[in-house]
Amino acid sequence: MKNRTNEEDFNCDGCGTSWSYVSPMLKDEVWLTIARKDDLLCVFCMIKRILLHFNRLMSPDDLTSCPANKEFEIGMWLGIGWATGRLPAVK
Repeated sequence: MKNRTNEEDFNCDGCGTSWSYVSPMLKDEVWLTIARKDDLLCVFCMIKRILLHFNRLMSPDDLTSCPANKEFEIGMWLGIGWATGRLPAVK
């Protein structure tokens, strides 16, 4: 397991950027398909990896049932994800 001790350690392991918003919590079977157990991913990298690994958009079925995911489940995606069908470019 990674020992994250400073602010730089909390950057996205996919793209390296820092973010100030909460990413959704995915079900273990989805997470372990798109990332290593101790990775940290921003929501953009989660969406891109689900598209690459599952050939589909992220859906509410990918999320764990927890209070932190409620805002994502009701479509408050700030213009990304299943609410609009728009995704960031996949490189």
